[in-house]
Amino acid sequence: MRPPFHWRTALAYAALMAVGLAALSVYLAVRSDAESPGRLAGTVWLWGAVMTAIIAGSAYYSNRKAARSMESMAEGVRRLAEGDLEHRISAARASESREMADAFNDMAAAIRNMVRDLSGERNKLSAVLNTMADGVVVLETDGRVTLMNQAAQWLLDVRPVEPAGIRLVEQVRDDEISQVVDEALETGRPHHAEVELSHRGAFVSVIATPLSGDGSQGALLMLHDLSNVRQLETTRREFVSNVSHELRSPLASIKALTESLQGGASEDPEVAADFMDRIQKDVNRMDRLVDDLLALSRLESGQTPLNLAPLDLKALTDDLMEGYARRSVDVKVGHTLPLDLPLVTGDEGMIRQVLVNLIENALKFTAEDGRIGLDATAGPEFVEVSVSDTGTGIPPEHLPHVFERFYKVDRARRDGGTGLGLAIVKHIVQAHGGGVSAESEEGAGSTFAFTLPRAG
Repeated sequence: MRPPFHWRTALAYAALMAVGLAALSVYLAVRSDAESPGRLAGTVWLWGAVMTAIIAGSAYYSNRKAARSMESMAEGVRRLAEGDLEHRISAARASESREMADAFNDMAAAIRNMVRDLSGERNKLSAVLNTMADGVVVLETDGRVTLMNQAAQWLLDVRPVEPAGIRLVEQVRDDEISQVVDEALETGRPHHAEVELSHRGAFVSVIATPLSGDGSQGALLMLHDLSNVRQLETTRREFVSNVSHELRSPLASIKALTESLQGGASEDPEVAADFMDRIQKDVNRMDRLVDDLLALSRLESGQTPLNLAPLDLKALTDDLMEGYARRSVDVKVGHTLPLDLPLVTGDEGMIRQVLVNLIENALKFTAEDGRIGLDATAGPEFVEVSVSDTGTGIPPEHLPHVFERFYKVDRARRDGGTGLGLAIVKHIVQAHGGGVSAESEEGAGSTFAFTLPRAG
């Protein structure tokens, strides 16, 4: 880069030129005659003044141009610091500051590209963190939050506008989580614990990992929701317990009856026949239990294929209810479906099973001279089918659980059912895209309803 033409240098040149001109005038005055020296000296001084003025003007112009270049450079730096990464400065083609302007513009372009790359990486990281099912929290050494993803906000019940800058211990009232973080920061090693969040009733696996060996750079907190795992474990235990309970009774009965037959009861034909009849009933009960378990397992796993097609509910219920009306003598069975009931989309065999389960369940708990009715109403998107009875009804505390596997109202445990019928109903209807509901008044009867999507 060429050095700028400084005004002090220009003045020094002008002074030296004036001194030289003065010396030349004295010399000429000594060598010339009496009249010519004055005229010659005046000419010299005139040219000296003109040259001095030219040099001073050039110095002033160069100084102003350099000042404008520096002001432009300072303005560019200021705008760059304020975030205007597209700002560029310009300089004259032959200007001494041209190289500096080019260097500044190259630097600004490099910074812009770097910021764009960093912004892209930050957006990717933010998208990854916010789509993670696990909670992620980055903490400073004093416990202040610098980053918290949406999963962590939901688990810890922190509002989205609050996370950055808050102290975790002030927002999350859980000493166990704070203790895990403190131990990780103090020891410089990861620490793990399983914590129950009281505000959500959820079990969470908490892992705190220091960001440096001595914990001086804060910690990374990972939160993994274990609620579904715990629920699956509980369901598995309850399932094994319920199946064992349901099988224990008929197996114990069969064992007792066979031992009695072996002990001599087989010699009495009437007793032997009665015992064999009871054994047959218990075997049938276990057979129904196994069939229902297999059916429910296939439904829950989605392995049961659905042969969906437009289905006429009125024709199906007419055929079904006619058979129940002939078989049921003590209980009145009837149905009132509108003639203009629209078609639904469903698997005929499965919908028949739903209706059979609901009607059998109603018959089981409806006393003599009672009534069972089947009705349907059409909505804009779904058709709702309801089965109502005038039976014993269901206590309010049991009503939310009637569609669970093996759930039985206490007084219903005397019947020979498997406790899976309503659970099968729920899963079949949900597989069709519908829903189930139950209403009951103890001593006055119950109504079970399900919805199916309208065809086409």
